[in-house]
Amino acid sequence: MNNFFQTIKEKISNNEPLFYNTSGSIEAYKSGVKHLSSALFLGYGHTHQGVLYVDQDFTLVDFNNQKFTLILKGSKLTITPLEE
Repeated sequence: MNNFFQTIKEKISNNEPLFYNTSGSIEAYKSGVKHLSSALFLGYGHTHQGVLYVDQDFTLVDFNNQKFTLILKGSKLTITPLEE
């Protein structure tokens, strides 16, 4: 198994919150990684005027580049449309 996917499996088994944003939905679904929009409903953040304010630390999973980014409490993520 790829180290990236093995790391996801380990993080999930340790109950670490993992979310993805725009790409990798099939891989995310198979791996058990939730979409970033569900972070709001699960209490990891709230929005105001297009900005996601992070209320609890979580990890953002980038399936394209196979990277993990720790998003810390107090961070602000701007929601922007994708360019086509």
